Amino acid sequence: MATRVSAAGELLYERELEIILTDLSEQVELKKEEVRSNFQQLHDLLLVRETFLLGEIDDMVTMARQEVTEKKGTLQELYTAKKGLERDLTQNKLRKLLENNLRAIENEIGEEVARGVNVCWMELGW
Repeated sequence: MATRVSAAGELLYERELEIILTDLSEQVELKKEEVRSNFQQLHDLLLVRETFLLGEIDDMVTMARQEVTEKKGTLQELYTAKKGLERDLTQNKLRKLLENNLRAIENEIGEEVARGVNVCWMELGW
């Protein structure tokens, strides 16, 4: 009888172990599924974040292109203005040179006229 009780106890113990093992296996499967689900959610979030970042980068590139275009236009305007100023400066230098040459010529003519007048006065005896 003791062997039967002992055998029955062992069977009961094995049965409990099987139940616990089955329960643990089910819990492991549930955890695996939960991990898969969490991983999928993380993956989806990373895709959303990547898409958002790509959109942000696209916006930044677009803004940078606009800025470059604006600065290129401004640079062209500055270059044109510089050329205009250089042209004006050259014209001013030429004008001043011509004015100086005209003054020198006027002075020479004035001196010649003055000498001629003096000669005339001397000839007239005044």
